[in-house]
Amino acid sequence: MKDKLDTIMQETFQEFEDKLRKYDSKESQSRVLGRYSSAIIPNFIPWLKLTQDSLNSSEAREEVRKNIEDEIKGDHPGMLRRFVSSAGIVYSPDTSLTNLRDLHFINGDVFYRSPPSSLRKIAALAVMENTSLKFIPVLESYARSLGGKDFEYTQVHGEADIEHAKDLYDALRQEFDYLSKDYPLGFREKAVRIGATHAAEFLLNILNADVNDYLTLD
Repeated sequence: MKDKLDTIMQETFQEFEDKLRKYDSKESQSRVLGRYSSAIIPNFIPWLKLTQDSLNSSEAREEVRKNIEDEIKGDHPGMLRRFVSSAGIVYSPDTSLTNLRDLHFINGDVFYRSPPSSLRKIAALAVMENTSLKFIPVLESYARSLGGKDFEYTQVHGEADIEHAKDLYDALRQEFDYLSKDYPLGFREKAVRIGATHAAEFLLNILNADVNDYLTLD
């Protein structure tokens, strides 16, 4: 039987899938690959580390530690850089104004927020890994359309993200249950919803070639 945590997460996953835009024009495809790589390459591993440090559950910290180890040992940032480069995208950490606003949005309300914020962080990561099962194939289709040749990133993430998605969802559950002795159910549910919703909006923004304005959430 699903509980409220599962309901919040499943609703977020479904809303993301419903809102994910797909593009036929090469200009839009190129812009999405550029925005995605410039946001994820320099930030994803630091987000994992910030989350690991914030978690109270030792089991949850171990799940995130394994994810960090895979990211570093497998050089996932390098994989992503090579993936977009083969499609003619020159990676630059100097992101567009829109990307900077999106990063400020998720960093300020999730990853660099003062404690207690562990549930926001791990919920955001769980959303990123679980929704990647939907958007990574889209990114691969864009790269193929643009003449890309290096698909190690999408091939590895197609396989690894199934395991990582489960691991981070398990970590979310472990942290959610661990904090039951300190925080009421409503507080924990709200924290999960904020982290999950912000992560989904962040991804939808950086995967949207037409976004010009900074989106905010109430």
